[in-house]
Amino acid sequence: MLVLSGCSFAANITTMKPYAPSDGVRAEVGGVHAQNLLIVIPEEGDEAALIGSLTNETDAPVGVELTQVEGGASASVRVDANSTVRLGTDHERTLAVAVDSVRAGGLAEVRVAVTGADAVTVIVPVVDGTLPEYRDLF
Repeated sequence: MLVLSGCSFAANITTMKPYAPSDGVRAEVGGVHAQNLLIVIPEEGDEAALIGSLTNETDAPVGVELTQVEGGASASVRVDANSTVRLGTDHERTLAVAVDSVRAGGLAEVRVAVTGADAVTVIVPVVDGTLPEYRDLF
């Protein structure tokens, strides 16, 4: 006698759903995937930085506008077709955030906009150098 179980046939497979496996958050806007977005506060200084990556899965270059909702800081990033841009603390490809507008352990709203698509606002975690993995980012 052969017995088969059909439980997994109708069940949603969680691993097939997109998720943020790290401390940062993700968003999808107009063919661009923003991944592992988080704001890092330095030990000294007056500017924190948004880090993460932007992946353009379209066949044309796009402009991405990143805006801190409360505080108004903004940055424009060009992402070439079928490529990824890493956001970091080099201040050329990042959103510089005033330290007095965020606090470690808190959350900040960041608007991600791509030309020709509706913008998305994500709630981004704010971290500092307390955790060793973020200590050397500045």
